[in-house]
Amino acid sequence: MADPNEEETHDQVDQSLEEPLEQEPAPEKKSAKKAASNPQEIRDRNRRIREEAAQKRKGKRETPRRAAPARNLDTSEIVDDALARSTHLASNWLKQNFNVLQWVVLLGVVGGIGYEIYSYRQHLNAARATDELAKGVLAENGRVGEGESAPDPITGIVDARPSFATDEARLKAAASAYSQIANQSGPTGAFASLGLAGVLFDQGKFKEAEAQYAKVKESGTAAKDHDVRGRAIEGVGLAREAQHQIDPALAAFRELANTDYPGFNTLGEYHQARLLFAKGERDQAKTLLKKAFERVSKAGEDKDKRAPAAPAGERFLEKQIRNLLGAIDPSAVPKPASPGLTPEQIRRLQQQLQLSGGKGKMDPKQIDDLISKLGGGQGAPVPAPVESPEPAGSSNP
Repeated sequence: MADPNEEETHDQVDQSLEEPLEQEPAPEKKSAKKAASNPQEIRDRNRRIREEAAQKRKGKRETPRRAAPARNLDTSEIVDDALARSTHLASNWLKQNFNVLQWVVLLGVVGGIGYEIYSYRQHLNAARATDELAKGVLAENGRVGEGESAPDPITGIVDARPSFATDEARLKAAASAYSQIANQSGPTGAFASLGLAGVLFDQGKFKEAEAQYAKVKESGTAAKDHDVRGRAIEGVGLAREAQHQIDPALAAFRELANTDYPGFNTLGEYHQARLLFAKGERDQAKTLLKKAFERVSKAGEDKDKRAPAAPAGERFLEKQIRNLLGAIDPSAVPKPASPGLTPEQIRRLQQQLQLSGGKGKMDPKQIDDLISKLGGGQGAPVPAPVESPEPAGSSNP
């Protein structure tokens, strides 16, 4: 059964909803009336508005940052997530900088092709320069005479060197080949200049030869190769000597003697002694020759310290020093110590002499006397044979 009071309440609510709402006056008009009537309320309202604004700003500052959502992921899932994010960032970066990257790649390809072309051209030029250098060397060492050389009667080998009608033609061909590459940089140009200087010296063009030797001396190849620098300094001295510039030539040979190049310092001392002896300064020449003889004798004892030149050239230089020192003071020249015959050599020589037939057959007493003279007995030692190499002053490469 329904409560009569509850029904009465519902009727009052429905009646209130059906009645029209009374319109309140506009807030501006109310505020204007209040402003005109009560200034204290205006001040209170403004203070309240300011406090509310301050509270809002403070609330915004104190609002905690949004925490990262907690994720329950395995290690592999975390790594995969990081890789996915990195890949995504990288792809975005590539998309944004694709134009720049394609130009970088294009420039790299063009630069690589250019370098390969440059390297190929450099190797081609080096090969051509080497060919010209070989032509110059072959022409300088060519044969003088018409026709082909006859084959060797024992080996049957034919001399394949180029032949020239005259010695002047040979030197001209060598100078032409050397001149093609003498102005190039690097070892090939230095070797060509050194060869050209030697050809000019042989042609009697001593001033031009001196200029070429000086250029080789100051080159980068001479700074690295002691043999090239030593030959260039010697060539400068020889060219000045050929021009009758004795004191400048002595200065060049002194520079050569002061180097620490094995063999060339001895050669410089010999050249100085030779010029001083020609000037009549025998004592200074003797001092230099004795020093040079000690050097060359020590180098002969220790073969590991030999000069870059051939051993035959060393023996020739030793012979020249010995001869010049003997011309100044024979007592200052030690006798050459050459070994005699070994017992095995003596036995074989005796067998050969006893087996030789004919009218010149020797009796045993004559054989013993001959062996004694050759150094197998009490006689003098056998003199050492001396080869005949190129002169010590030769500067050809």
